[in-house]
Amino acid sequence: MNQIIKDFFEKENRKCVQLEVLPNGVRYRLSRYKTFNVMHERFIPLTLSQIDILQQEVSEAQKTQFIFPDWYRDVLATTNGCNLFFDCLQLDGEQTPTFWSEQEQRYVKTLLDRNDPNWMAPYDLCFNGSIKYNNAARARWLTIGSYMYDGTKVAWDYKFNNICAMYSLPSSISIKSWKKLREEDYEERIFARWDSFDAFFIQETERLRHVILKYGVDMEKGFIYRDKTLPIGHKDYSE
Repeated sequence: MNQIIKDFFEKENRKCVQLEVLPNGVRYRLSRYKTFNVMHERFIPLTLSQIDILQQEVSEAQKTQFIFPDWYRDVLATTNGCNLFFDCLQLDGEQTPTFWSEQEQRYVKTLLDRNDPNWMAPYDLCFNGSIKYNNAARARWLTIGSYMYDGTKVAWDYKFNNICAMYSLPSSISIKSWKKLREEDYEERIFARWDSFDAFFIQETERLRHVILKYGVDMEKGFIYRDKTLPIGHKDYSE
């Protein structure tokens, strides 16, 4: 279990926060705001077997052979992804975890039901807009999350064993150009690094909390200054 993530959510359970406990996780709502008041979402942790299956599914979806680092397995065993500070920062997870069905005597997938008001799930780790055609690039970076404002990716770099922030590819890029991208092309899109996931999580949650407090929350629309939440080093970053 990742103690830093656990401590973060325990501290976020404050008097001004209303916890909405649902079958798949917990929403942290700011009760005095009318709409768009979900400050954080965390999801039911995955079991070791579910993490193994997710690792296989991500590898198949992205056509490589990822081995999740131990620290990442600890993250998923603490929360199956999470959405932080009004969805400004998202850590992906398994949308439809596999579970053992006693009735069917086999592993089956959880149903994905977006129409159910009590259904909640993380953004999909398997298909998070990070697929790469170049084999070396595909195997080097495991994308684990993103910043909502412009889709900036958060990835584990297997070559340097650290976390990096990487500009996402422009939506206008053609498939032909996309297929020509090499490892060095993706390296050029990196603009920030952290020595570890814990260092990343601590720095970014503290920074984002400061941004929210500084600019406030709109009573009707929630937090609207998403451009202020971009990580330091981003070309559009501003305090």
